[in-house]
Amino acid sequence: MSTLITYTGDGTTTDWTFSFPYLADDYVTFTVLDAGNQDVTINYTGELVSTSELRVTPAIPADYTLTVLRDTAVQDDLFGFGAGGVMRPSDIAFAMKSVRDYSEEARYNNASNTSAIAAAASASLSASEADDSAASAAAAAA
Repeated sequence: MSTLITYTGDGTTTDWTFSFPYLADDYVTFTVLDAGNQDVTINYTGELVSTSELRVTPAIPADYTLTVLRDTAVQDDLFGFGAGGVMRPSDIAFAMKSVRDYSEEARYNNASNTSAIAAAASASLSASEADDSAASAAAAAA
């Protein structure tokens, strides 16, 4: 399941839908990139208007990119079961879902990083092949 949805702004839309589950409202976040891929999120505010809709104001301009994503915070000390304390099924379920969500996000981020690394490696290889071709041509000309 994707925990990230990307939209292109149109200058009028302020309400954006998403379909991923989340455990706390704070785990739903967004970023806005301008046409030059610069992060301009600081210029926008976002609020959940329903369990699957985020309102971002002001409206995102055309050619800007909005990314709505889930960012589960595992540093929230979700697993603090004290010695002798009562572990309710709901506490265990919440902890298990938190681990699941965090793992999904890590897998998505890892896949994105792997793709970026593969693209960089491919570009590097192409540049290396071009250098080799240029060197061969220079040697043949000499």
